[in-house]
Amino acid sequence: MGSLFASLDVGRKSLQAHQLALQVTSNNMSNINTPGYSRQHAVFQTDFSVQTAAGLIGSGVTVKNIESARDRFIELRVVEETHHTSEQEAMFNALDQIQRMLPSGTGGLQDGISRFFNSFSTLANNPESSALRNAVLSAAQNLATSFNGAARQLDEIQSSVNRSIEDAVNKVNILAGIVATLNQEIIVAEGGGTEASGLRDQRQEYIKELSSLVDVHYYEAQDGAFYVSVAGGHSLVSGNTSQPLSAVPVGIQGHFEVWSGANNITNLISGGEVAGFVEIRDQNIPTYLGDLDTLTNTIINQVNTQHGLGTDLLGNAGVDFFNPTPAPALPQVFPAGAARNFSVNAALVADARLVAAGQSGEAGDNANALVLAGLAALKTLNGGTETFAEGFASLQFRVGTDTQVAKRRLDAQSAVLTQLQNQRDSVSGVSLDEEALDLIRFQRAYQAATKFISTVDQLTGDIIAAFGR
Repeated sequence: MGSLFASLDVGRKSLQAHQLALQVTSNNMSNINTPGYSRQHAVFQTDFSVQTAAGLIGSGVTVKNIESARDRFIELRVVEETHHTSEQEAMFNALDQIQRMLPSGTGGLQDGISRFFNSFSTLANNPESSALRNAVLSAAQNLATSFNGAARQLDEIQSSVNRSIEDAVNKVNILAGIVATLNQEIIVAEGGGTEASGLRDQRQEYIKELSSLVDVHYYEAQDGAFYVSVAGGHSLVSGNTSQPLSAVPVGIQGHFEVWSGANNITNLISGGEVAGFVEIRDQNIPTYLGDLDTLTNTIINQVNTQHGLGTDLLGNAGVDFFNPTPAPALPQVFPAGAARNFSVNAALVADARLVAAGQSGEAGDNANALVLAGLAALKTLNGGTETFAEGFASLQFRVGTDTQVAKRRLDAQSAVLTQLQNQRDSVSGVSLDEEALDLIRFQRAYQAATKFISTVDQLTGDIIAAFGR
């Protein structure tokens, strides 16, 4: 009887073990679409052995623990490639906006430059025409407005990118706090020797999200906690505590710098959205604005100089056509803000007779209008190699090239990240086919245990009946 009751206990353990395995399998199938979920499996082991007359014999099966299928090296590589991909994505999105606000064709800056100088050619046909003089001033105002708009849009994109840096830093701090909390929960949960699979999956997803914002590096301590650093070693998470970053506005424009404690780490951040935003804000956009200002200053100086050599309808020497900008501190190094402040002299707008179309003061003199129109063909930019229109085309080409480079890098990084994620899924992802097979396997084992218990129960009943007579 004792051995039969022991057999019943073996059956009970088998039922419990395979019931738990079925539960794990169903949980896997339920989480097939859960981001970051790692497939789990029940680890079976033989229960303690007992001494019999024939020797040691096992007392059934038990589930040792529930383990997750994960490759920590691949997970680390996913985090590393995520911050590279996010950096290029941030740069491409910003550059794409800039490229769109510098269009070619009708209504663009290049078209405005051509229309302005062409208006002087038209004026040369009838230099005393009030309508044609007003057409010159209208073309000039449209040109100035186009330059103002381009500079303003670049300023707005720069300001938007700057705000994105602050937002990203705030998100980093929130995520770092969550990781610290999960560290503590994992330490407590695994204190009994079992793996906190769900908590570990959540933490890995938050680490991945962190890496999309800044370049993070982490390692796992013996107690299961992650220690996370950023920007070349500055601590972000230590066990169950986080060291928040701060976004500090600097200068008139209020550009945010990223600080870790007393350390400015802005230029140490080498990945994630923040790195991309900082590069766009501090390098690309200032370069584009500088090119735009150089083009503006050259147009202003060339037109004003030539206009001053002419004579207006009142017989006076020409005044400044455009409001002048401050003289350069160094040759060809103009102060910033020319495109932003580009404007036509209000005196000309008020009195079109002040447009100096001639040079002799005689009626019908169009000499200066012809020279002003001819400025469009002079190569005065980039060391005397480009016209005004070509100078703007060079700016467009620079922006377009930068955008294409960012797109190629983004595509390359995305391909690498996708490959790594596929590798991670091949190890940790849920396969419905595999889970279906496990479901059948554990179901059959459960049914066999049920049948075994039923058989032992029948035998036990037979013995009781036989000895109970």
